Amino acid sequence: ISAVNELNIVNSNNYAGNIVRNIVSVDAVAEADIAPWLVSRFLVREQLADNRFLSPDFSASAEIKPFKESNLLAKASISKNSKIPALNDLYWMPGGNPELGEESGICSEISFEMVNALSGSLIIKNDLAFFRNNIRDIIQWHPGEFSYWEADNLDNLLTSGIEANVDVNYTSSHFNFRLIAGYSFTRASGENDIDRHLFPEGNQHIYVPINQVNTMTRVTWRHFYSTFRINYTDRRFLTPDNTQYLPEYSVSDLDIGLRLNTKKSSIGFTFTVENIFNINYQNIAYYP
Repeated sequence: ISAVNELNIVNSNNYAGNIVRNIVSVDAVAEADIAPWLVSRFLVREQLADNRFLSPDFSASAEIKPFKESNLLAKASISKNSKIPALNDLYWMPGGNPELGEESGICSEISFEMVNALSGSLIIKNDLAFFRNNIRDIIQWHPGEFSYWEADNLDNLLTSGIEANVDVNYTSSHFNFRLIAGYSFTRASGENDIDRHLFPEGNQHIYVPINQVNTMTRVTWRHFYSTFRINYTDRRFLTPDNTQYLPEYSVSDLDIGLRLNTKKSSIGFTFTVENIFNINYQNIAYYP
């Protein structure tokens, strides 16, 4: 059991006066080895925000190793999560909304993990996950009636999809090579009849890319290392009818470094180039 108290005192030109918020959260966690092949965990959290109790959050999960001689591990989880509005969501002027409620969602996931040590030098780890999230009262900033954006609990959202990752690690003498690659496929749509009117069946929710890919390649030789990262983001729609969108883009970063170790200390030097191919892109429309 653990307890945390968070006190925020903010004085900002963008708020109407001083803002004080106190959040108390209490967590209780239990874990049990039910069988040699089955481990279960349960967590429950209660939050008190400004003297108001929120609906309790919880998480229940299980890890199953179905075959004694195999490195296959299966996991299943279901959880209820809440998100309290940030202070900017509530009080930023202009656009903040003091009447915002918290987001809440039921999230479920089933995943499979396999580790293969092909030799003493080469280890390959794979995992595949299927997820489904039902989120209600999403806090979202949107263009308002005037020339600024406003925060609201806009709609409900149902997302489902697949995440796949592979991790290849090869070590030999003073040399190490590591490749980490991940892919996610996400479908996001309205959760009820009202939301489906805003997001017709088959249309993707705004700002949620269907496909995302990320890779990281790292090479280390003695004291030198280099890392190359590529992140691809699919097009993101700006309107519920999916007629306007931000185009897909891929951004690459490069690190080259040197690390010197002594008996008592370590000194590192890193040279980094972000967006090495000078790609033009936007995360939010009209904000390059």
